[in-house]
Amino acid sequence: MKYITKEGSYKINSEIPNNIKELLNNCILNESYTYKRPEDNPDFNLKCFYQDKIMNFYLEYKNSFYEGFLIKNE
Repeated sequence: MKYITKEGSYKINSEIPNNIKELLNNCILNESYTYKRPEDNPDFNLKCFYQDKIMNFYLEYKNSFYEGFLIKNE
């Protein structure tokens, strides 16, 4: 996984859930979506929602927190 900012890009070594494609589809296709890992492994949390045609997302992995947005190109 890569985290890209204006200052550069960073590789994130993480155990991304196997169903990441499904999680991203849920973010893109729904007005809002929240995913939390089971209590026995709470390392990955994802929340996304649309506001003014912009999809905002918040991703938490272990002790790191990432946020950003996507704009649909029409």
